Amino acid sequence: YIPVYHWARYNFCSPAEFIERLKGANTWWYLTHIAIAALLAAYKGEKGNAPRWFHPVYRYFYPGHLLILGLLRHLVFRI
Repeated sequence: YIPVYHWARYNFCSPAEFIERLKGANTWWYLTHIAIAALLAAYKGEKGNAPRWFHPVYRYFYPGHLLILGLLRHLVFRI
């Protein structure tokens, strides 16, 4: 969880501040954000090719695995 204030403070700084922060303890965080920004910049807005069987797996996997994790949490921690 990163509050919006901290997100904006770290992402909308001057280039000089950004370079100084790269030297700090959060180097991995910044490198991953640069890589994600590069991937998003390379996106051309086209839909990729996926096999027909993948669509239902993609659609139901996310809520299904959250349901399983929620049930496990409920059973293990009794919350």
